[in-house]
Amino acid sequence: KIRTWFHADLAFLSQGYLDNSARYIERYSRPIGDYPFGMFSVVASPTPTGFGMPSLTYLGRDVIRLPFIRATSLGHEVLHNWLGNGIQPDWASGNWSEGLTTFLADYAYKEDESADAAREMRLGWLRDLAAVPPGEDTALRDFTSRRHGISSIVGYDKSAMVFLMLRDAIGREAFERGLRLLWEGKRFKTAAWSDLEAAFAQAAGRPLRSFFRQWVERPGS
Repeated sequence: KIRTWFHADLAFLSQGYLDNSARYIERYSRPIGDYPFGMFSVVASPTPTGFGMPSLTYLGRDVIRLPFIRATSLGHEVLHNWLGNGIQPDWASGNWSEGLTTFLADYAYKEDESADAAREMRLGWLRDLAAVPPGEDTALRDFTSRRHGISSIVGYDKSAMVFLMLRDAIGREAFERGLRLLWEGKRFKTAAWSDLEAAFAQAAGRPLRSFFRQWVERPGS
């Protein structure tokens, strides 16, 4: 069941949100595994908030009106039902879910658009990371949630770039196998960065210790 819970003045937007939600659920069920809940709801909030919880996303009514939300943020929140809610990060060892979701949603939509659009997003990530003052960067394993600009740059943008680098290193087919292995092994459980390393290493058929040590356990670029 896919539902919208909108104020009356937003009712005209409901069908578009229903259609797009169904499309995202189908999109991510194919490479990862079946959608893990019996429903998905988009709930309108009177305040300018944006939260993703198991089986629903809670969005400000003014945010819902924005024409680009269905093509960007909605898919990001749908995907969190697999990555973040279907599998929860082991918070003590870092939050990998925002970077992986950004890579498979926000960046993937740019790849769908064009090679130039994807390149511009990558350049934006690199510019932001280059602007982080020396000594204020942190390792990915130290990111848990977005608290300020630098934590967002590290936990979302740098993390997404690392997953892009991982896909380039092991190949798209092995990367997608790794996603399925992660889902099969950790569905409705917690997963640490080490669990992601194990799943992708198994899919690639080779150790990935040096890659994860460099890009997850150490700060800097």
